[in-house]
Amino acid sequence: MYKYMKLTNLIRINNGKSVSRLLFITALSSISLFSYAQHQQVRLAGSNVTLKTAFKQIEQQTKLFVDYNTQEVNDSRVLTKLPKNSNVKEVMEQLLEGSGCSITFSNGHIIINKQARTVSSTKNISGVVKDETGEPVIGANVVVKGTTNGTVTDMNGRYSLEVPEGGVLQISYIGYNTQEVKVGSGDVVNVSLREDSEALDEVVVIGYGTVKKSDLTGAVGSVQMKDVSQVGITSADRALQGQIAGVQVNARTGQPGESMMIRVRGSNSLAGGNEPLYVIDGMPVEKMNSDINPEDILSMEVLKDASSTAIYGSRGANGVVMITTKRGRTGDTV
Repeated sequence: MYKYMKLTNLIRINNGKSVSRLLFITALSSISLFSYAQHQQVRLAGSNVTLKTAFKQIEQQTKLFVDYNTQEVNDSRVLTKLPKNSNVKEVMEQLLEGSGCSITFSNGHIIINKQARTVSSTKNISGVVKDETGEPVIGANVVVKGTTNGTVTDMNGRYSLEVPEGGVLQISYIGYNTQEVKVGSGDVVNVSLREDSEALDEVVVIGYGTVKKSDLTGAVGSVQMKDVSQVGITSADRALQGQIAGVQVNARTGQPGESMMIRVRGSNSLAGGNEPLYVIDGMPVEKMNSDINPEDILSMEVLKDASSTAIYGSRGANGVVMITTKRGRTGDTV
């Protein structure tokens, strides 16, 4: 019984050592075969042979199979110059030079794979956006062309944005021509915007700022004073008469110098006031002063719907008349 147990243990020990030796020999053989497969000598022959023909010669001389996707590798390409005699690894690398492909040796196969394209690196671009007078443009849009990657300038007209190499910056602001600047080797791109007179003609003033007529969704009427100056108006409130739909301008008593009665979309109350809110250059006032010189006014906008109450609350329930006065600007004097 003792001898039997001892013999059994001996067999188990010997079996364990045999398995370990077998695994070691197998791994060593695999490494040797892998190394041998890469270092087999190859000699290509012929003139103006195609890449496909070169692969076949390699398969015949090395007993290795060349695997690839014809959509990734152009095997009909003619080789004007064959690689020098060398091992199969170096020959394959020379054949695929410039194609963006890599090779892998695996179980008697040479596998050709298309290398993934590396993502273009980006860099931080900063700068200042100014107008023609050198003043910073606040809130200008700075966008990488063709993408949604963008930012706006701060109170000093400065911006900072991650831009891919070779990217194009689009800088735009209402009333100015949009500019495109290609990013070069530098990290600073300063831009000077030029005023667009045509775009300025289409600007409408609303409570939160300015917007183009084509982008406006609210019920807002606009009157440019240059369009009604030939009528010979004597007061600013008369400039609205017959110019905007839904706005009624009538005389109160007929007294000279008396301000006109303005109603936006009719009267909203029988007992309360129906006078609209007047905003002159951003300053709300309860009544329009008839002494305002019409020549000093650039434009007048009338907010007729929720645009008025959303900004000015109950004070704008009867509509809002926004008056923008003329301001000095650079240029030749008259």
